[in-house]
Amino acid sequence: MWKEAFSRDLHKKAKTELEHLTDEIKAIKLKIEKPAQDIDSLGQIMSALEEIRKKESEIEIQFRPVIDMYSLLEYYLPEVMEKDEIDASSILDKDWGQLVKQAVDIRNNLQG
Repeated sequence: MWKEAFSRDLHKKAKTELEHLTDEIKAIKLKIEKPAQDIDSLGQIMSALEEIRKKESEIEIQFRPVIDMYSLLEYYLPEVMEKDEIDASSILDKDWGQLVKQAVDIRNNLQG
């Protein structure tokens, strides 16, 4: 009974963290995808690029616990999770890597 309660709590926490990280990546991606039409929009893009650069050093600390929680749940209680959660947790690193690559491309385009 305690294992079931623990797994429910772990799943709830993991899902909340995963949603938060996914939303954060999407929000930053939207900021850098806006075209630089004037000085204000350019400033917003530059601010988003700076945010990505700062997050690069701490992102592993945020991703690792979520990935570990989902690994535990997937191994011991796969029936608790939905397929889209498993997929989202497994591509979290890939989404971040794509965002960083996109940021580098945008930075190079703005400098060139």
